[in-house]
Amino acid sequence: MKKNEFKNPSEEYRSIPFWAWNDKMDKDEIKRQIKEMSHCGMGGFFMHSRDGLETEYLGDEWFECIRTAVEEAKKHSMKAWLYDEDRWPSGSCGGKVTKNGKGCKGLTLEVCESVPEEEVLALYAAEICDMEIHSLRRIDTDDKINEDEKVLAVRLETSAPSEWFNFSPPPDNLSDSEVGDFINSTHEEYKKHIGEYFGETVCGIFTDEPSLADRHASFNPKRGWIPWTTDFAEYYNSKRETDVFDTLPYIYFNHKKSAKARLDFWHTISEMFHERYSKKISAWCKENKIAYTGHFLQEDKLGLSCRVSGSIMPHYATQDIPAIDLLTDRTEEYLTVKQCTSVASQLGKDMVLSEMYGCTGWNFDFEGQKRIGEWQYVLGINQRCQHLALYSLRGCRKRDYPPSINCNVPWWSEYRTVEDYFARLGYVLRQGKRVENVLVIHPMSTVWSKIGCNPYGNPVRKEERDVPAMNKLGDKLNEFIKYLCHNHYGCELGDETLIAEHGSVKNGKFIIGQAEYDTVIVPFSETLFATTKKLLSDFEKQGGEIIWGNNEPRKKPLVSITDNNGNETTDILYQLRKTDDGHILYLVNTSKEKSHIANIDFDGKVYKLNPMNGEIYLFDTQNGFKDYFPLCGSSLFYITDTEIEYDE
Repeated sequence: MKKNEFKNPSEEYRSIPFWAWNDKMDKDEIKRQIKEMSHCGMGGFFMHSRDGLETEYLGDEWFECIRTAVEEAKKHSMKAWLYDEDRWPSGSCGGKVTKNGKGCKGLTLEVCESVPEEEVLALYAAEICDMEIHSLRRIDTDDKINEDEKVLAVRLETSAPSEWFNFSPPPDNLSDSEVGDFINSTHEEYKKHIGEYFGETVCGIFTDEPSLADRHASFNPKRGWIPWTTDFAEYYNSKRETDVFDTLPYIYFNHKKSAKARLDFWHTISEMFHERYSKKISAWCKENKIAYTGHFLQEDKLGLSCRVSGSIMPHYATQDIPAIDLLTDRTEEYLTVKQCTSVASQLGKDMVLSEMYGCTGWNFDFEGQKRIGEWQYVLGINQRCQHLALYSLRGCRKRDYPPSINCNVPWWSEYRTVEDYFARLGYVLRQGKRVENVLVIHPMSTVWSKIGCNPYGNPVRKEERDVPAMNKLGDKLNEFIKYLCHNHYGCELGDETLIAEHGSVKNGKFIIGQAEYDTVIVPFSETLFATTKKLLSDFEKQGGEIIWGNNEPRKKPLVSITDNNGNETTDILYQLRKTDDGHILYLVNTSKEKSHIANIDFDGKVYKLNPMNGEIYLFDTQNGFKDYFPLCGSSLFYITDTEIEYDE
């Protein structure tokens, strides 16, 4: 901990807003706005194509403006960050790579009275009753159909074009070649035009909500569909060592074989998306010395995240800077934050970014920014990406998910106060390593086993047959994580795919990468990987505590924060970090109605750090200490036996 760095943190700890390029771009105006951002204490900006852009995306003039912004950022010791798409979601390069038969693929199933005349991928004869399947056999086109059987026709189809994708289909992010086309048409173009700045002024690129089942994807409404790509069957066989078509209808219909068929399907989808999209982009970024960051779709909904991504957490493992998106004035999405920050902690990723404040409205104030930001920071986020900094407010542009956090708002001259505050906080919360001792096994494999597909057609995606029930399971998981956090059981989530790759047990600790836990909770899982079961067995044999069901640990909280009656002050959240010479303890009162005087059970020489002015005070303590927390107030402590310079 260095006093001067705390008081005057560098640009790497300062915010990186989504700078919405949403008009005819002008080089002089670009320079002016960058100068304004620098004066108010921002560390950089994402150059983000948005609705209203009148300069051709990735055209010659676009890249002239990009170069102007990069060179101006360098003059002000700022960082210029790239954004990989025309608006969002990522993968199509504004529709350029999804033309001519390319684009999002779906495997559709149709219930027919007889064999269709047109060519299909597979045919089955089945006895069915509504959603139930009673018998199944694969057939050829000339096989006889029994009177009590229906024909199930399976087709590989490409989504219809969408206006949102400039009249092209959504992208096929499972296709190795189409993701390669996306990289060649986007990432390589940036490299060609400004590659000399990579790794210095240009330090990262953001991917935004890539998915497998975009809401704009459109197939025959009377046919159920699931994500697919042209070589999925071969990939599935290499992973599961079986033919996906042997059990395919059980994904759509309910049967005793459905759970296994669905689990294997979504597990494979998750692996394929992870390998062909995120790992591929991550490898390109490493080769070209820039960071891979961005967030994924429906992080807060277990059912929908399965449907659109397979699973979320493995993607964070590929990112240099794992990231989330939390829109509106909410401090309830514990699952979204913990999925991301857990992977960052386990795999040693120091910087964790959040796209925040979008949709909060034009009257959203500094107090609100502090409250939302601190709730996320105490849970492990340490980098703000404000949504949005609008280049232009002309016409309807001002309606684009406000507020605008840029020089076109009346409070701009005072905004450096907010920037300095979070920069100091971010500096401290990247020191050392976060300490959590409770691991919660993420129930994604259970979700996989329960997400089927309506064989009679897909309604609105969020209303797909099995999705709402799994979303409710996610809500229960979110409430359980919230309970653990507010009762001061420091917890992280364990994804079974990552446990299989990075998990071990040693000296009574359950280990994932760099993180160690002495308690493991298995809250809602009906299905577990064999690797997870083996590690849990080894952990139990070594004396580790396993809690089955959504119950709290039997051990005391890692840090106890109590009122004068000895009861845990559950409004206050904490983050504990271990450094080479002590601990950092950050506490946040989440209540907007109640202030607290809290007793903190943690011994040592305590320094209090003030992010508002950068000052450090020696805090007089003995056998623990207490502090006052006003509404939505916070305190930041450095607990060490090392003598550090402080303000008298």
